[in-house]
Amino acid sequence: MQFYNNFYSMCFQYCEYINFAAINKPFSTYYLNMALFSFYNVRKPRQFEHKPIYWDPHKEEMENRVRRIRREMGLEETPETYKPQIKGTFIEGTSHLKRNVSKGYNVRSRGYRNVKLLTVLAVLLFLFWALFFK
Repeated sequence: MQFYNNFYSMCFQYCEYINFAAINKPFSTYYLNMALFSFYNVRKPRQFEHKPIYWDPHKEEMENRVRRIRREMGLEETPETYKPQIKGTFIEGTSHLKRNVSKGYNVRSRGYRNVKLLTVLAVLLFLFWALFFK
């Protein structure tokens, strides 16, 4: 009981030493608000806004006409017919992913391997505990 009384008296002396009334209230509430509401009022990044100094409407019309004529002639692919060949390029570019694909590994099989490894370790730890500590 003596320890608790000494502890409380030390805490009260420390609180009197700090003098909480002297703390600048607006300063402390500013940081409190910043900590509490920063998750809700996330600032958006500044948007890029380009205002051209010189704009030639005739040149833009001509480019649109040329683009339309090329599309009609079949020289330029339309956005509807264009299919990017991105799907397998990342895997082909990395050796370790290529190796995993050739072995038949995927995310699900890796998860199953981890679960199997953890169960084997748990069984071995249990056997070790049962044999040496019981």
